Amino acid sequence: MEKFSLHKWNPIECKNASEIEQVLRQFDIPGKTISAVHVIGMANNFRPYDISLIVEGLKKEGFSEEDIFTGRVSGSSKRLPLAADIYEPVVFFFDDGSTLEFMNSKFSKAVLVASNQILPYCSEGLNHSNFHSEYFFRMLKGMSFFRPC
Repeated sequence: MEKFSLHKWNPIECKNASEIEQVLRQFDIPGKTISAVHVIGMANNFRPYDISLIVEGLKKEGFSEEDIFTGRVSGSSKRLPLAADIYEPVVFFFDDGSTLEFMNSKFSKAVLVASNQILPYCSEGLNHSNFHSEYFFRMLKGMSFFRPC
């Protein structure tokens, strides 16, 4: 299994929404259907077992997975984190086999965007993955990116 390398990755730096839209058009992303979303590496604010323990506890309280992952768990003291502190890319996989990769720049207020550079079987980078990104992003499966005017 190949590891992600920040030194081999060659993204485009986008500093505002219009630059991101321009890059998405350049990569022919609008209208593509998401088949999966994967986070490379770990989320710094999660411990490896936290999410599964929270999910199992909420299921025992009678909440469905849809309730859990959409935040509809009123009456319970257990909550899933609503944000992940991620230092490696988030990869969107599309039904046509292409990918879109996003990452916040650590050095500027920019988003780094690339397409078709991270292999589908790449699961980790500097660190081992410590949460199931498919849980957080499962509602996006089957959705399409916007089609700009």
